[in-house]
Amino acid sequence: LVGKGHYRIVGWDGNAYPDFIAAKKSSADTTDYDRVFVLESKGKHLLGNEDTLYKQKLFDLCNLSDWKTLGEGFAGREFTFRIVPEDRYEQVIQEDFGSSG
Repeated sequence: LVGKGHYRIVGWDGNAYPDFIAAKKSSADTTDYDRVFVLESKGKHLLGNEDTLYKQKLFDLCNLSDWKTLGEGFAGREFTFRIVPEDRYEQVIQEDFGSSG
């Protein structure tokens, strides 16, 4: 496990420290990964608040980025940033890590 002192997303109105960063093994090379998921979980009572809306805008921008430009280690990898409502976490796991995802 990695604590928030080891990663962050630098935004225009402060840093974001997502709850989870997960990787999906590559279907071509099972010793490597090809997809990275950056996930922020939110309870129903937090959906729509100022912090969640800021993080969603920040994640939207991150989803537009070409992460390959950050360095050689990112080449060939797809990044997905998501806000995950507490009542949808199982659906998100199936979408992101299911056999067809």
